[in-house]
Amino acid sequence: MQRLMLGIALAAFVCATAAAQIETKTETKVKAKGGKEVHLTGCVEPASGPASYMLTDVLTSEKTPDVVHNYYLIGKTDDLEKDIGHVMEIEGRALDRGKGELEVETKTNIEREHAPDSKEKSRIEIKGEGAPLPFLDVTSVKMLRASCS
Repeated sequence: MQRLMLGIALAAFVCATAAAQIETKTETKVKAKGGKEVHLTGCVEPASGPASYMLTDVLTSEKTPDVVHNYYLIGKTDDLEKDIGHVMEIEGRALDRGKGELEVETKTNIEREHAPDSKEKSRIEIKGEGAPLPFLDVTSVKMLRASCS
Protein backbone atom coordinates (compact mmCIF):
# COMPACT_ATOMS: atom_id res chain seq x y z
CA MET A 1 0.00 0.00 0.00
CA GLN A 2 2.84 2.35 0.83
CA ARG A 3 4.39 1.73 -2.60
CA LEU A 4 1.10 2.49 -4.31
CA MET A 5 0.74 5.81 -2.45
CA LEU A 6 4.38 6.69 -3.21
CA GLY A 7 3.81 5.87 -6.89
CA ILE A 8 0.67 8.03 -7.05
CA ALA A 9 2.45 10.94 -5.34
CA LEU A 10 5.43 10.63 -7.71
CA ALA A 11 3.13 10.50 -10.76
CA ALA A 12 1.25 13.60 -9.57
CA PHE A 13 4.55 15.46 -9.06
CA VAL A 14 5.79 14.54 -12.54
CA CYS A 15 2.51 15.66 -14.13
CA ALA A 16 2.51 18.96 -12.22
CA THR A 17 6.14 19.64 -13.15
CA ALA A 18 5.55 18.82 -16.82
CA ALA A 19 2.53 21.16 -16.96
CA ALA A 20 4.41 24.12 -15.47
CA GLN A 21 5.41 26.62 -18.11
CA ILE A 22 8.63 28.56 -18.15
CA GLU A 23 9.18 31.44 -20.55
CA THR A 24 12.65 32.92 -21.02
CA LYS A 25 13.28 36.23 -22.79
CA THR A 26 16.82 37.42 -23.45
CA GLU A 27 17.83 40.80 -24.86
CA THR A 28 21.44 41.57 -25.81
CA LYS A 29 22.81 45.01 -26.67
CA VAL A 30 26.28 45.40 -28.17
CA LYS A 31 27.95 48.83 -28.22
CA ALA A 32 31.20 49.67 -29.95
CA LYS A 33 33.64 52.51 -29.36
CA GLY A 34 36.85 53.39 -31.13
CA GLY A 35 38.35 51.04 -33.67
CA LYS A 36 39.66 51.84 -37.13
CA GLU A 37 37.59 52.86 -40.18
CA VAL A 38 37.83 50.10 -42.80
CA HIS A 39 36.35 48.87 -46.10
CA LEU A 40 36.24 45.07 -45.94
CA THR A 41 35.01 42.49 -48.43
CA GLY A 42 33.66 39.09 -47.44
CA CYS A 43 30.69 36.77 -47.37
CA VAL A 44 27.71 37.52 -45.11
CA GLU A 45 26.69 34.44 -43.13
CA PRO A 46 24.29 33.84 -40.23
CA ALA A 47 25.94 33.74 -36.81
CA SER A 48 25.03 32.84 -33.28
CA GLY A 49 26.26 34.38 -30.10
CA PRO A 50 26.88 38.10 -29.75
CA ALA A 51 25.66 38.98 -33.27
CA SER A 52 23.16 37.70 -35.83
CA TYR A 53 25.53 37.96 -38.80
CA MET A 54 29.17 37.43 -39.61
CA LEU A 55 31.44 38.62 -42.42
CA THR A 56 33.58 35.61 -43.35
CA ASP A 57 36.69 35.08 -45.50
CA VAL A 58 37.92 38.67 -45.08
CA LEU A 59 41.50 39.15 -46.28
CA THR A 60 43.60 40.53 -43.44
CA SER A 61 46.23 42.06 -45.72
CA GLU A 62 47.24 42.09 -49.37
CA LYS A 63 50.70 40.96 -48.23
CA THR A 64 49.25 37.75 -46.73
CA PRO A 65 46.38 36.66 -49.03
CA ASP A 66 46.26 33.19 -47.42
CA VAL A 67 45.25 34.61 -44.02
CA VAL A 68 41.54 35.31 -43.68
CA HIS A 69 39.52 36.65 -40.78
CA ASN A 70 35.87 36.58 -39.69
CA TYR A 71 34.03 39.49 -38.08
CA TYR A 72 30.83 39.57 -36.07
CA LEU A 73 28.68 42.31 -37.58
CA ILE A 74 27.10 44.84 -35.23
CA GLY A 75 25.61 48.28 -35.77
CA LYS A 76 23.47 48.83 -38.89
CA THR A 77 22.68 45.16 -39.60
CA ASP A 78 18.86 45.21 -39.77
CA ASP A 79 18.74 44.63 -43.56
CA LEU A 80 21.48 41.97 -43.79
CA GLU A 81 19.10 38.99 -43.76
CA LYS A 82 18.51 39.43 -47.50
CA ASP A 83 22.29 39.50 -48.09
CA ILE A 84 23.11 36.12 -46.53
CA GLY A 85 25.30 34.21 -48.98
CA HIS A 86 26.32 37.34 -50.91
CA VAL A 87 29.79 38.86 -51.23
CA MET A 88 29.54 42.31 -49.68
CA GLU A 89 31.76 45.33 -49.22
CA ILE A 90 31.16 46.66 -45.74
CA GLU A 91 32.31 49.97 -44.33
CA GLY A 92 32.61 50.42 -40.62
CA ARG A 93 34.95 50.36 -37.64
CA ALA A 94 37.01 47.24 -37.00
CA LEU A 95 37.40 46.89 -33.25
CA ASP A 96 40.44 44.64 -33.48
CA ARG A 97 42.34 47.53 -35.07
CA GLY A 98 43.18 50.73 -33.24
CA LYS A 99 41.84 51.24 -29.75
CA GLY A 100 38.55 49.39 -30.04
CA GLU A 101 36.21 48.85 -27.11
CA LEU A 102 33.19 46.62 -26.81
CA GLU A 103 30.37 46.60 -24.27
CA VAL A 104 27.87 43.73 -24.19
CA GLU A 105 24.83 43.99 -21.94
CA THR A 106 22.45 41.06 -21.56
CA LYS A 107 19.11 41.09 -19.77
CA THR A 108 17.24 37.84 -19.13
CA ASN A 109 13.70 37.54 -17.76
CA ILE A 110 12.50 34.12 -16.64
CA GLU A 111 8.77 33.83 -16.07
CA ARG A 112 7.56 30.72 -14.24
CA GLU A 113 3.95 29.65 -13.93
CA HIS A 114 4.03 28.32 -10.36
CA ALA A 115 7.18 29.92 -9.01
CA PRO A 116 8.65 33.40 -8.60
CA ASP A 117 9.88 35.13 -11.75
CA SER A 118 13.52 36.15 -11.93
CA LYS A 119 15.60 38.75 -13.76
CA GLU A 120 19.29 38.63 -14.53
CA LYS A 121 21.52 41.32 -15.95
CA SER A 122 25.14 41.04 -17.01
CA ARG A 123 27.57 43.52 -18.51
CA ILE A 124 30.92 42.77 -20.10
CA GLU A 125 33.39 45.42 -21.20
CA ILE A 126 36.47 44.63 -23.28
CA LYS A 127 39.09 47.31 -23.91
CA GLY A 128 42.59 47.66 -25.05
CA GLU A 129 45.01 47.44 -27.93
CA GLY A 130 45.27 43.91 -29.30
CA ALA A 131 42.21 42.67 -27.40
CA PRO A 132 40.39 39.80 -29.16
CA LEU A 133 37.62 41.90 -30.69
CA PRO A 134 36.54 40.32 -33.99
CA PHE A 135 33.69 42.83 -34.36
CA LEU A 136 32.87 45.18 -37.20
CA ASP A 137 30.57 48.12 -36.38
CA VAL A 138 28.74 48.44 -39.71
CA THR A 139 27.97 51.88 -41.18
CA SER A 140 27.17 50.89 -44.80
CA VAL A 141 26.97 47.83 -47.06
CA LYS A 142 27.24 47.26 -50.81
CA MET A 143 26.66 43.98 -52.65
CA LEU A 144 29.49 42.96 -54.97
CA ARG A 145 28.34 39.45 -55.99
CA ALA A 146 25.16 37.47 -55.48
CA SER A 147 27.04 34.31 -54.49
CA CYS A 148 29.96 33.60 -52.16
CA SER A 149 31.14 30.61 -54.21
